[in-house]
Amino acid sequence: MKSFGYLIFLLFIYIPAYSQNDWDWQLPLPTGHDYNDVQITGNAIYACGLRGTVIKSLDSGMTWTYHFANTLADLKAVCFISEDTGFVAGGTNFGPDPHIMRTTDGGQNWDSLPVPTTEDLFDVWFQNVDTGWVVGNNGTIFCTHDGGLNWINQSVALTTRLNVINFLNADTGFVAGENGQMRKTTDGGINWNVVSTGTTLAIYDMFFISDSVGWLSGYNELIKKSTDGGNNWTQQNVGSGSNPVTMIHFFDSLNGFAYAWGVIFTTHDGGDDWDTGNHFYDHIIAGDFYQNGIGIMVGAAGVIQQFTDSGATWTTLTAGSNHYNLNAITFSDSIHGWCIGDGGKVLRTTDGKTWNLVSGTPTGPEYFDVCFLNNQTGYVVGEQGIVRKTINSGNTWTNVNIPVTTSLYSVFFLNATTGWVGGLTSTLYKTINGGNTWIQQTLPTFAFNVDDIFFLNADTGYIASWQNKIFKTVNGGTTWIQLSGVPSINSAMTIQFINADTGWVSSGYGMMIKTTDGGVTWSTPHQFCFSPGYAMHFFDDMNGFASGGEVNWDCKLFRTTDGGISWQRKHFPFAFDIKGLYMTDTNSVYLCGNYGNILHYGDSLIPVVSNIEENNSSSLNIFPNPTSGFITITSNTLIKSLLVTDISGRVIFHGNYLSDEIHLSTASFNEGVYIFTIINKNGFNSSDKVVVKKQ
Repeated sequence: MKSFGYLIFLLFIYIPAYSQNDWDWQLPLPTGHDYNDVQITGNAIYACGLRGTVIKSLDSGMTWTYHFANTLADLKAVCFISEDTGFVAGGTNFGPDPHIMRTTDGGQNWDSLPVPTTEDLFDVWFQNVDTGWVVGNNGTIFCTHDGGLNWINQSVALTTRLNVINFLNADTGFVAGENGQMRKTTDGGINWNVVSTGTTLAIYDMFFISDSVGWLSGYNELIKKSTDGGNNWTQQNVGSGSNPVTMIHFFDSLNGFAYAWGVIFTTHDGGDDWDTGNHFYDHIIAGDFYQNGIGIMVGAAGVIQQFTDSGATWTTLTAGSNHYNLNAITFSDSIHGWCIGDGGKVLRTTDGKTWNLVSGTPTGPEYFDVCFLNNQTGYVVGEQGIVRKTINSGNTWTNVNIPVTTSLYSVFFLNATTGWVGGLTSTLYKTINGGNTWIQQTLPTFAFNVDDIFFLNADTGYIASWQNKIFKTVNGGTTWIQLSGVPSINSAMTIQFINADTGWVSSGYGMMIKTTDGGVTWSTPHQFCFSPGYAMHFFDDMNGFASGGEVNWDCKLFRTTDGGISWQRKHFPFAFDIKGLYMTDTNSVYLCGNYGNILHYGDSLIPVVSNIEENNSSSLNIFPNPTSGFITITSNTLIKSLLVTDISGRVIFHGNYLSDEIHLSTASFNEGVYIFTIINKNGFNSSDKVVVKKQ
C-alpha cells in the first residue's frame, strides 16, 4: 500500500538499533534483505521485505529496529492504519508459510490471518481496523470486514497477477496488474468492472491526488494520467528502456515524482512533461513521503535512502553499495574475526558484533578463502593466483609472490612458517618460510580443483577436490594418496578433521560424509535439502553447522549436537546464499553470504563484551611458539585462570592463578595446535593458538 503521512522532517542520522532473537543481523543494518514497500504513519515508518522482514523507525529514520513478522514469506506490501496496528502481505512461493500477518503492538508480535488462498499476494489496503483488501496472482481479490478474521472472495476472471490496489473512498477503488489489466469498483468490491487503460504493459503503481485526478505507472517507463476518476487514461510517458516504474507520487496537482530502477522522473506541470536524471540509486523499489518533497526510499539488498528537493538530493542511510558477495569467514578467538569476498573486500570485527571494511575496491580481485594464525597475522587467496598477507590484523596487505596465475580457492597455515595454498587445475603449493618461497606439490591423479585444505599437524593433511576426490598425506605433502572407498557425493568442497580419526567432508550438492578412522572408511552420505552446499564447520566432535544455497522456502542452515548422527533444521529468516560459517563456541556461529551480509546465530545469545577498556583488557603473549618444552604466558593484567583446549574443543589443561606470568610444560601434550585462553581478574579473556611439537 502506498499511504502518505505528514510530519516535521528531522535530520536522518542512522544509528543501529535492532531486536535480538536467537540470531542477530550484524551487517548491513538493520538488515540486508530487499525491502519491497514502505509506509509513513504518524511518527512511525514501516518497511517490509524478504523472509518476513519488517523494519521500523520511530524517530524519522534516526534509528531502526528489526521485527520478524513470524513468517518466512516474502512480504510485498505493508499497510498501517495507526502507529500500532498494521498488516503485511506476501508470497507463498517458498512454502506453506502464513502470508497475511497483523500486528496490534507496533510490530512486536504478529498473528497470521487465515486468507483462503494459496496465491502469492502483492498488495494490501486497509481503510480502517476492520475493512481491507488484498490482491495477487490470477486475479485474486479478497476483502475482510472484521480485521482479517474472515475473508470474502471478490476475485476476477484473470490468469494474470494484480500488483496494486488503491481506494479513493469506502466504495470506489481500483486494482491493476499485468497486461495493462485494471478493474474498478463503486460498491466496495461487490462488483469489479473492466477499465480500458489503453496499454498491454504491466501496471505496478497508482496514485490519486483527488477523486478525479490520478496516475498509473508501469513497465517500459510507462506513465498515464486520468482526470475523470480513472475511467479513461492518457499516456504521458513511455521510455526507451524496459525499466518498470515501480513508484509514482504527486505532492500537488503539478509536482510529481516517479522512479524506474535508477531513472528518476520529475514533473512540474502535472505530468505533461517529465524530466529524467539517469542515476543509479541502489535499486530503489518503493517510497513514502513527508511534506515538501522529503521522504524515505527503500529497495534491494537493504538500501534505505533519504529523498529531498524533489529528487535533487539523495542520501544513503543504510546498506549503500553492498552489492558484493562474501565467500568465507574466520575467527582467531571469540571476538576477533575476518570476512572476505568480492572486490578484495576484507571486513573485520574486534568485538564479535560490529564489522568494518578494512580493505577492498569495486574493481579489486575476488577473495575465496582466508586464514588467520592469531589476531595479527593472516592470509587471503583469490582469483588469478593472488596471495596476500597481513601482519597488522588486516589494516594493510602485501602481495606474496607465488608462481601461479590460476584462481586459488583454499589457504591453510599451521604456524608462522608452514602453509599451503590450492586452487584450479590441481594447483597446490607449500611454503616453509611464511610465503617467501613456495614448493609445488603434486597430487597422484588430476583433480579439477583443490577446493579445501586441512592439516592436523606438520605431517598429516587432507585435500577435498571436485569430482568426488579426497587426498591424504602423512609427510607434509611430499606425497599424497587418493583415498579409496569414498561414497559418491559428486564433489568434495569442504573438509575438516577434529583429531587424527574424526573428520567430515561436505559436498557442493548438499551432502556430507564422516570418517572415524582417518579416512579409511566413510559413512553413508547425509543429504541436505540445500544445494549448492557451501560451508560447514565443527567446533568439536559433537557440535557443528552446515549451510548452503536455497532450494526451497526454508532450507538454509542445519545444526548437529551429536557429531552428525542427527541434524536439526534451523528456521532461519535469511533470503540469500550462506557462503561461509565459523563456530566460536558450541552455541555461537557466524555466517556470511551474498550482498555483504553477516549474521550471528546462537540459541541464547549473550551480549559480547569487547576487550577495549585499558584497565580490563588482557594483552596475551605466549612464547616460544611453536614450542617443544616449557612455554611462558604473560599478560599486562593479573591472570586469574588459564584454559588450554585442543582444536576439537576438549580441555587439555585448566589452572587457577593470580599472576601476570605463567610457565607451563607441554611435555604431556600431543603434537598439534592448541588454544590457550586466559581470563583476567575482571573476567575478560584473550586467546591465541599455540603449535606444540615433539622434541
